[in-house]
Amino acid sequence: MKSSHAFHRRKAAWLAFAVVAFAVCCPVAHAGLPGDTENSLQNSDKQSSQTSLESKVDEKAISSINGDEQYRKALDLLATLPSARTLQKAAADSNRPKSLLASLFPNHEGPIATAIRILARIEQELSFLPIRVFKSFNFRKPNPNVREKASTQATQALSLLEEASEKGHLEAMYILGMSSLFPPPGASLNATKAFYAFEQHATLTGNSTSQSLVAFIHSTGLQGAVPVDQAKALLWYTFAGLGGDQHAEMSLGYRYFLGVGVSEDCMQALDWYESAAEKSMAHFQAGPPGGRTLPPTPLKLTDLAGGVFGYGASAASSGIMANRPVIKAAQALKTGERWEEVIEYWRFHADRGDMEAAYRLGKIYYHGGMYNTPGGISAGVEGVAT
Repeated sequence: MKSSHAFHRRKAAWLAFAVVAFAVCCPVAHAGLPGDTENSLQNSDKQSSQTSLESKVDEKAISSINGDEQYRKALDLLATLPSARTLQKAAADSNRPKSLLASLFPNHEGPIATAIRILARIEQELSFLPIRVFKSFNFRKPNPNVREKASTQATQALSLLEEASEKGHLEAMYILGMSSLFPPPGASLNATKAFYAFEQHATLTGNSTSQSLVAFIHSTGLQGAVPVDQAKALLWYTFAGLGGDQHAEMSLGYRYFLGVGVSEDCMQALDWYESAAEKSMAHFQAGPPGGRTLPPTPLKLTDLAGGVFGYGASAASSGIMANRPVIKAAQALKTGERWEEVIEYWRFHADRGDMEAAYRLGKIYYHGGMYNTPGGISAGVEGVAT
């Protein structure tokens, strides 16, 4: 017994010695020197920063590949374009007088300014004259470069949208179609580019608005983008109408009512018109208290000239029709009246406590136009002076 106990004690002692020797000889994994700790921390920081840099580069590369970067740049360019009113003002400024003599006659379209321009042209034709008197009486100044910058910026934005669309960016396709069909300031209408952008977007997404605009171009053949095809137009309009597009529903109601490409069916027309009317009413009631105002009335360009045959000789400007706001506004514009001057007049009197002037000024700003249409505050305005 004693020998067996002694054997076990020696065995336990050897095992303890082996454990201690193993602990002394093997390096400790986590308790190194302070310098080693700092080096390991620095290495980990370098690795993490390198990883984050690589991830940013990867994200940028992916963004460029899928068109996100081009799409964002295009939106920034479109957002910073000058408004149409700014471009109109720039065009008006190009005809504004700049000489001292011209400043004495602010109406550069008046008789004195016109006579001076005529004399300057006659003087220019008479090349033998030694002295040019009217050459310095310049009633015009060079066109500002606002329009040129806007055109260049709009072209860049459309190019970026086209590049993003080619990479499969769906939102870029839609914005490209909209910007081509309803061009921003500085750009021009391109129905062909709009058609293919909307067709691709509608095919990939089933968007009802894109389907409706594809149908519109099929039905009209706008700018020769595609041949007129009422069957394809009806097909695309039906897809868009079933998708809930209000314009498509209106177009289908019109087609079924008059039998354009389909058999006349008043009940079908009623269903489509009713659906469109419900959407219109819901949108109208969703606005400020009292509802939104109706859109401005459409403007005929011939009305600005008094009708097809001129003032008094056309039905548009004869008899009771001569009292229409569009005719009055056209005559006011012809005499040199400007809407900014009218607003300034009402503001001048409103600032001095004239309640009638303040009320008129408030109506102008509320409706967004000079001439209100009959029917109350929600009736809208005439489209001629907006």
